Amino acid sequence: YIQYYFFFFQAEDGIRDFCLSRGLGDVYKRQVPSSVKFQIGSEQIFNDFKEDIGKSFAPSFQTLIPQIPVLIYVGQDDVNVGTIGCWEWILQLPNSYFPNNRHVRQAQKQIWRDKDGNVIGTLKQRDNFYFAVVYKAGHLVPGDSEKSARDMIRRFINGDKDWTQ
Repeated sequence: YIQYYFFFFQAEDGIRDFCLSRGLGDVYKRQVPSSVKFQIGSEQIFNDFKEDIGKSFAPSFQTLIPQIPVLIYVGQDDVNVGTIGCWEWILQLPNSYFPNNRHVRQAQKQIWRDKDGNVIGTLKQRDNFYFAVVYKAGHLVPGDSEKSARDMIRRFINGDKDWTQ
């Protein structure tokens, strides 16, 4: 009996600084009938979830990275969680979080290609840690670029180290 664990991490989770949420209305209001009314935010929802807002998951990586594969991904066109800010956050993780003190910063950036040879992103990978940037995708990667998201998850689950082909 073999059991596998994987940790997927949307770039926003645990990376953003504390801020009041605008609610989902701004993001989704174009996708529902105009008869549905949204409000800018909900004080009740904010209060119910405020313990999780702005909480860093960085300490969790000290345990996770040596034991199970970890994937952090971000859409290149995400205006909410920028690629550069996400990478800077990763760079601040101590070397001790990575197996044999081999930080992912030392890994070569790969040009990620789909099975047809189209460039769909980049990858920095070392040992159990993967950082993927998905091209032509914003904050909601699976919705913006479903094929790329599927390719990313398939490669990650399969443990692929070379995403260039």
